[in-house]
Amino acid sequence: MTALARKTAALGSNWPSQPTALLVDMTGIPNGPALFAEAGMDAVSLFSGADAILLAAEAPTLAYPDWTDADHRAAALRALEAASALGLHLPPGHDLTDNATRDALRRHWRKWLSVHPEKGRDLVMFRFQDPRVFAALAATLLPHEVEALMGPLDAISLLRGDTVTTWSRPSHFEPPADSLRLGNGTFHTMRPEQVQAMREVVSETLKDDLFRFYRTVFAAETEDLGDDDLRGRIEQAIADTQRMGSTREQDVIRMSSVRILRPDIANDEWIWEQVMTHETQDPKFRSTLFQLYLKSDLTPEDRQTFDARMGVFGVEGVY
Repeated sequence: MTALARKTAALGSNWPSQPTALLVDMTGIPNGPALFAEAGMDAVSLFSGADAILLAAEAPTLAYPDWTDADHRAAALRALEAASALGLHLPPGHDLTDNATRDALRRHWRKWLSVHPEKGRDLVMFRFQDPRVFAALAATLLPHEVEALMGPLDAISLLRGDTVTTWSRPSHFEPPADSLRLGNGTFHTMRPEQVQAMREVVSETLKDDLFRFYRTVFAAETEDLGDDDLRGRIEQAIADTQRMGSTREQDVIRMSSVRILRPDIANDEWIWEQVMTHETQDPKFRSTLFQLYLKSDLTPEDRQTFDARMGVFGVEGVY
């Protein structure tokens, strides 16, 4: 048994006395939504409406394994081999087969899909389901913010690769009088140190992966770019996603293709205006719109080739 398999099994070792769900970042899981369905495991996207359908392949998704079921354990292992996740541990006595419990868990985490990056600033998407992001945020929390993040949970396991780290509410913890329970329509406002922590965690690993990817898969297109120039364009793509209000990994990947292959599009303020005022008014679609501008100048055959090349990002052994 691999280290990851042992640690995956350990997540459910106290089942059902301590109910444990998974919050999975579906990005990177081939045919992710079907994985849980084929195993007979209940799963639900944190996105709602059209987003839940159109963005199913990259949405943060709550999955409810029965840890005594071999098919459920196998599906959980396959998901964790391809993606990062949070293990959500409820206090003993809670029933994760109960719809009310599931609804409460989903409502809690939907409140963290967006945050105010600073007081008075518009909402931006927040990738709390990435263990790196969660760990960086948790390290900055003040006592009165713990209750807002933990919600109904006793502990949260951060799962990435074969590493599992559990973050628990202190046993002596008593919610203070000014505990920050996020009510309907209320979102967390980042303090300056949290904003800085998030900037630092926009993965150095992702930046390095993108650098190697373009040097290998788009070697001809990047051969005239020096290493500093290429890395600079990746940084510009990250800044672009911050301007858009959605800094998901997929947004960075899409905008990096525009910044590196067609910087004229990324620098065109008329295009920026069209994207930012598009009728959807949804930050999650803005990087897709930019990439559509790039692809609009390609032939159908070249578009297929471009999509195939971009599709190998994250595939082991390609770069």
